[in-house]
Amino acid sequence: MTFRHAGALLLSACLAVTLGACGEDTLQTSSAAPSAPAASEPAPVSSSGGGAEEETGFPVEVALDATVSPSLFAGLYAAQEQGYFSAEGLSVEAVLYTESGAPAVEKAAAGEADFAVASQAEGMAQALEEGAPVTAVAALQQHSDLGLLSAQSRNLTRPKALAETPCTLPAGALSQALFQTALEADGGTFSEKLLSPVDAAAPDWAYEALQNGAEAVSCSYGWDGLLCKEQGLDFQFQFYTDISPQLDGYPAVLAANDTFLTDHAAETEAFLRALRAGYTYAAQNPQAAAAWVCERVPAVRDLQAAVERSLTWLAGKYRDEATHWGALDETRWNTFYTWMNSCALTETSLPLNTGFSEAYLPDAGEAAETAASSAVSSAAPSSGSAAA
Repeated sequence: MTFRHAGALLLSACLAVTLGACGEDTLQTSSAAPSAPAASEPAPVSSSGGGAEEETGFPVEVALDATVSPSLFAGLYAAQEQGYFSAEGLSVEAVLYTESGAPAVEKAAAGEADFAVASQAEGMAQALEEGAPVTAVAALQQHSDLGLLSAQSRNLTRPKALAETPCTLPAGALSQALFQTALEADGGTFSEKLLSPVDAAAPDWAYEALQNGAEAVSCSYGWDGLLCKEQGLDFQFQFYTDISPQLDGYPAVLAANDTFLTDHAAETEAFLRALRAGYTYAAQNPQAAAAWVCERVPAVRDLQAAVERSLTWLAGKYRDEATHWGALDETRWNTFYTWMNSCALTETSLPLNTGFSEAYLPDAGEAAETAASSAVSSAAPSSGSAAA
């Protein structure tokens, strides 16, 4: 599994409060224990959740991209296990595509899946470049958590501190561009000799790199950094977005097939309501959610403690400072793709102001109504004012 995280790439450095503290996102939760992990399965790995999900309801298939951190699937699995989908009249199957050359968003674009979880930098960028009929309808993590990881003993507190020291990073133009942009924004001078590209297929690749003597690693905090912490490694981490805000792409988004959106708007809204409940549950119950992730994602089956630590950190990152769960910010979306275009990371320039919509989000309408109501209230005359 590749954890480039757009999601190593991207896809905020403090532990945050859970979604349960976010007002309307607070839900009743269940104390039901997760089922025992199943035996390892070949890719793709399919999951349809609890018994009720398997028997009745409008069928929905979700394709999951292995380039996204497995922790970010937790809310989906929680919605299955807690029966949130079945309560909305849906029967949801999630399929994890781990083989190379099969990004989840392609499945949604081809109509082989209704939804896909993918990163803005990879899956969605490819879809937009190709004009594929898919639209991002929710963000599953609000901000990028990519950055520079180094052992505490190295005292490499900033990218520019690398000087002549190579940085280990996932092979590929995107990872290089992220590192180069952050380095130069930090006042450093980029050269090819600063790159030490590696295959980032294993979930513990960043930890292994540091153990094998790497001075610094370009990776994600929410998975790679916290896995190192779980393994007892003292390290420093510098978030790229603190140096260059234009690198703040979405680590994971939920994309939908456009035809499905047109023909099944009500089912899409129901799916997103259940999904919001699932991510709320995952934020409040990281131990149970971690067990479900490890049951369904073979690559992290033996890393449950690390997944739980990741989920504990992610609890406040699903929504962060956004007014509602799933929020997609137009300015940030366009800024990131403008940066990708400036680096020529796709063969043709990515179009702006397209490829995303908040129209189906359960909270978006509520937030708009609240804002409108506040505006009307502030404009209304006080009770002591005379009528015209």
